[in-house]
Amino acid sequence: MMVEFAKDPSRNLPVKNNLIRAVQRKKQPKFPKNPTDLHFDWDQYGSCIPDGYFRRDIAITSRERVDRHLIFATDYQLSLLRKAKRWYGDGTFFICPGPFYQVFGIHVLIRHGTLSKQVPVITILMSGKRKKDYVAVFAAVLELLSQDGKQPKVMEFMMDFEAAMWQACKEVFPAVKPVGCSFHLTQSFYRNIKLIGLAPSYRKDSQTRKTCRELLSLYLLPEDKIAKRFQQIEAQQMVSC
Repeated sequence: MMVEFAKDPSRNLPVKNNLIRAVQRKKQPKFPKNPTDLHFDWDQYGSCIPDGYFRRDIAITSRERVDRHLIFATDYQLSLLRKAKRWYGDGTFFICPGPFYQVFGIHVLIRHGTLSKQVPVITILMSGKRKKDYVAVFAAVLELLSQDGKQPKVMEFMMDFEAAMWQACKEVFPAVKPVGCSFHLTQSFYRNIKLIGLAPSYRKDSQTRKTCRELLSLYLLPEDKIAKRFQQIEAQQMVSC
């Protein structure tokens, strides 16, 4: 067997993803099951989390509903977040465990020599996405970063076009400039193309496609030139109609 392995080790090594799944299956019985509602006791899950990683358990209770948000970050991740001048916020729903609604992360750009990489430095399980949810979460993050008299150096916070998130950012970080994300803007633009029934024309008609792309690229212009360029595009369409 060793002779065969030596002939072509890369071919005979197990697939990495298969190893990961095998280890996860082996460990699964030792972990508690995901909670079915938000009224769970954190202590049974705390033993599965590395020391110092779990930071906050935020509860927002009203007569209508109960929301809960859990914040996770290491000391080193918090130090990176504190030093960064630009934050990148994003939420995902696909990997979020119930009963939570989304996994929200704040990322920063890490540079090493000529290389740069955007990495998550704080992870938050959120059961809601109202303004009061984001206010509570951002306030807790600010508190974590402001310990020992230190203050975060953030100047810009890039996020998607979610009104509640923008309002919360302005309330908790009044000196920080919220910045829209071009990826989410593009997604929103194409969703609206489908919503108003332009999708077939966009696919088949080159002029419709050109006009839509011109509108989509308006955000790349200086702020004082956007309105004028929009009016020019609108006038061109009036002439061609």
